[in-house]
Amino acid sequence: MKHEMHQYHVKGMALHEESQVPFLILENRAENDTITIQVAAAEADTLLLQMSGAVSPVPTPQDAIAELLSRHFLRPQYLEINHLGSKEARAILHYRSLLRRYRMSLLPAEGIALAIRLDIPVYLTPEAIITGTISNPLPVFAQNTAESFLYVGCE
Repeated sequence: MKHEMHQYHVKGMALHEESQVPFLILENRAENDTITIQVAAAEADTLLLQMSGAVSPVPTPQDAIAELLSRHFLRPQYLEINHLGSKEARAILHYRSLLRRYRMSLLPAEGIALAIRLDIPVYLTPEAIITGTISNPLPVFAQNTAESFLYVGCE
């Protein structure tokens, strides 16, 4: 199924200054496409920590999962995001041992933070791209010239 998916990279974060709503910016470099995902403040905090490569004084959930995978000789392969912008929004971490393949269901922002921590690719299904584009309020904010954003980690 991976052949139907499109690889995206984390480009950065945007904070809508008036509403204080954070957005994660994903970029498909091969197709010159960008998708933004509205995230909660706690998720934005975790994502920024992982993006910066900083070490938290307290282990994050991503650190705990990475340690568990490493300790049990499980190799993370990739993160698959099936749907965005609804109650069905889920990310699936694909990982394997020597002989078996496994999957773990996560929330998209948590899965992306883990993918950054594990240095694995992030793939979006066509459904995720469509639902992410439809449910994305960022273009509406950006059309108003009076609106301003703070960008972090963007090239």
